[in-house]
Amino acid sequence: MVAQSKKLEFYFLKMRVSKESFDLIYAEAFTRLLFALLGNLSPLIVSWIILKLFRKFTGIDMFVDDGEFAIYSLSFLAPTLYLFYIQKGKLDNIGKVLLVFVIAGLLVAAALFAGVSMKGVFPVEMGFDIEFLKIWTIVLFLFSVFASFWVQVRENKRSNPNYKQERQEQLNRLTKDFERDEGK
Repeated sequence: MVAQSKKLEFYFLKMRVSKESFDLIYAEAFTRLLFALLGNLSPLIVSWIILKLFRKFTGIDMFVDDGEFAIYSLSFLAPTLYLFYIQKGKLDNIGKVLLVFVIAGLLVAAALFAGVSMKGVFPVEMGFDIEFLKIWTIVLFLFSVFASFWVQVRENKRSNPNYKQERQEQLNRLTKDFERDEGK
């Protein structure tokens, strides 16, 4: 019974170690994304808390109307572009397409922010479609978060190319220890 229990324990340990190489890359990218979101959205979060405390919060439009999400998009897309830059020459087709979208996203975010921030400059009769701008700044923000995460995962894989070998060595040591303990 003890030997069977040891085998089962080893099996789950082996699964965990082989899975760690995959999880580590994604976990690190996700952790960086959470910190970036917390840092970038902290003005929005603090403003929301203050507005809620004073019962002045009227809806998310308060934050979208002035183009905040276009700025948030820019704050994710610019570092994403840098990560693409250091990965140059190693991009697959998906990466190349995403790079084009990131560059386009930077230009569109800048244009959307310019449009939203100039809404008071033009007369109302011009028919400035603020709803269009609000929707697309949020869509662009969601895209920028996705692109940032995807490129960070690629960078984690590129910057630590031996993770599979390291995990295999770790697994080999565990296997030796298990076989040694099983022989006792």
